Amino acid sequence: MAATLSESELLNSNKLPPCPAIVVGLIQALQQTDTTISDIARFISADASLTMRLLKVVNSAYYGLARKVNSVDEAAFRLGLKEVWALAVSLKLSEMHTKAQTSWGSDKEDLWQHALKVGLLAKQIARERRSGKPDELFTAGVLHDMGKLAFLCHYTDKYRALTNKGVLIGPALESEEQKALTLSHSQLGAQMMRRWELPDVLVKMVERHHQPMVHGSFDAAAGTLCAADALIHAAQMQSAEGLVRLEFKDTLLTKEVAQGLNLSAPDCVRMTTDALKGYAELEGLFK
Repeated sequence: MAATLSESELLNSNKLPPCPAIVVGLIQALQQTDTTISDIARFISADASLTMRLLKVVNSAYYGLARKVNSVDEAAFRLGLKEVWALAVSLKLSEMHTKAQTSWGSDKEDLWQHALKVGLLAKQIARERRSGKPDELFTAGVLHDMGKLAFLCHYTDKYRALTNKGVLIGPALESEEQKALTLSHSQLGAQMMRRWELPDVLVKMVERHHQPMVHGSFDAAAGTLCAADALIHAAQMQSAEGLVRLEFKDTLLTKEVAQGLNLSAPDCVRMTTDALKGYAELEGLFK
């Protein structure tokens, strides 16, 4: 194997697909205090392919709007600026994953499938537990494993072996990453997001999504992302009634996280089931 690259070399290497220019523009636009719904709509509408895909998702069964939406402006007014912003960013990031071909192999879902599921569940937990802003948690969910994408791009075979094709996860994986690659996927993902000038609140959620306890205090937003990640990893199958069976083989969902979000076992099953139903309605629209 080639020598391990430094963090700077990883971030600057041409092996990593560049962040789509429109994502950078959307991020910068949202950071401006005077940005309006119409500003965001005009920006998205300049990309015909993104506009078509976004309207397809907005008019899908997932959102269940009573009347068909025919423009980005209308979608933004109906769903809200940040909801449409998060959806547009996610659609462009799905292209980034596709170009990187982040597959673990035929026996394991790819990074994008997992990221979308985590985003949907994190959004639902945030909405029910008021543990963060739902649109921010959705965005953090689809971004939380960007560090793995970078590692797969640079060390494809070694990283697949290191993770046992995606089976090794959570703090155990981060420990192995630190030993073999000098930093974890959470750290690398956060640095990628800083380079893209994403809001610090998103960066911190991704950076802490396996360690939501900060100086003895529970970070509710990072904990929500941690819980969503854990529950999606634990979702093994569906019963005849359509309920997900959760099978925990790791320590991702700690007692501190479950207690911090007041998550009971029935709550976990119900919310995970609902999120995966939403994923089934959305997944094909992101291709």
